[in-house]
Amino acid sequence: MRFMNKILALGFLLFLISTNLKGQDTLYLDDAIQIGLKNNFSIIVAQNNLQIATNNSSMGNAGMLPKVDANAAQNNISQDIKRKDSGTTTEYNNKAASMTGALQLNWTLFDGFNMFVLREQNRNLQQMGNLQLRMTIEDATASIIINYYGIALQQKLLKSLKESFVLSKNRLMIAKEKTKIGAGYELQVIQAEIDFQTDSSSILRQENLIKNQMIALNRLLGRNANTSFSIKDIQPSFAKPDYNAIVEGLNSQNAELLYERMNVSNKELSIRSLKTSRMPRIAFVSSYNFSSIGNSTSSPENSRTFGPSVGVTASITLFNGFNLSRNIKNAQLQAQNQRVMLTQTENLLQSNLSQSYNDLELALALIRTEETIMKLATKNVSVALEKYRLGAISDLELRDVQKKMLDAQYRFFSAQLQAKTAEIDLKILAGVLLNEISTDKP
Repeated sequence: MRFMNKILALGFLLFLISTNLKGQDTLYLDDAIQIGLKNNFSIIVAQNNLQIATNNSSMGNAGMLPKVDANAAQNNISQDIKRKDSGTTTEYNNKAASMTGALQLNWTLFDGFNMFVLREQNRNLQQMGNLQLRMTIEDATASIIINYYGIALQQKLLKSLKESFVLSKNRLMIAKEKTKIGAGYELQVIQAEIDFQTDSSSILRQENLIKNQMIALNRLLGRNANTSFSIKDIQPSFAKPDYNAIVEGLNSQNAELLYERMNVSNKELSIRSLKTSRMPRIAFVSSYNFSSIGNSTSSPENSRTFGPSVGVTASITLFNGFNLSRNIKNAQLQAQNQRVMLTQTENLLQSNLSQSYNDLELALALIRTEETIMKLATKNVSVALEKYRLGAISDLELRDVQKKMLDAQYRFFSAQLQAKTAEIDLKILAGVLLNEISTDKP
């Protein structure tokens, strides 16, 4: 009996050591998030788009600043002239040079306040770019957290499979001993061997699943898919948030909802911008001009002019084929559509909130229930193995007990991942995920 227990312990130890032969850096959750936020390709694109919107949110882009132009030109003329007058032929070369230059200023003083509308639109676009970046960061962060916990829980399931593997190995050894002394039969050995090999295959599949999930996490982190790392054994913690607090956060802080509201605001500003076209446009214009004409052979006179000019221009569109009215009506319809889309988004987010909250409640209840079942099933395996050794139960009964233990562990780990996923979804909906990112690093 003691000899078999030693073999059991040694075999299990060697199995665990074999999976950790390669040196790997431990990847903590907060480190993974920081790496992902730095390297994630979607975040980089969103940051660039935000910078573009920031660059466009300027007074000059709204037409509030003057426009200054400068131009210059120089012309050289060379002409060979032959003139006949009263039988006398005169030939000479006429050369002339001219140079002109101007500095011009045009400053819109009044355009029906359209420049202020455009400035507000550009500021809205900048805020929308910031919200888009925030949504991208939230999505990337959520994916990293869920993938990270998924790997950690799959590793726990792998550990359970290895324990089951050792149990199957122990059962095979018992079946062989019984057959040797005539207390068993060959069919028991064959069945035990089949279950032993089945458990070995399950371990291989589980190890491959974890490798693929690690590749997926590396992709989220924006690094080489084959970067080696390990994740320490963690115990996820869960907190059930206040429902009313989540609803309040959804209405005031949710990035997607704020983005849609900004869209409605911009559509309404587009209507205001079009209506300003009915107002007159007044601009201040000023220029400084310079002109010089050089002498020529035939007329050695020079002329030079220079000096400033100042003025005001005014213009108004009286009729443009009803195009302005048509554009305003279309803009009003677009604004109406955007308000409908805002309502649709509000209903969708509220629905997602209720569903995620229900999922979290269910998952927390399942965790408590499945944890109890798992403990009982684990205890039942020890009892069943001893009874099998004494011949009190059959192979099928022992295998059934073993399978129930694995099923209970799988359901327990799945409930934990479901709870973590629902918790992350609620934090995104409440707009607090980036403020409440937890860390597992000691």
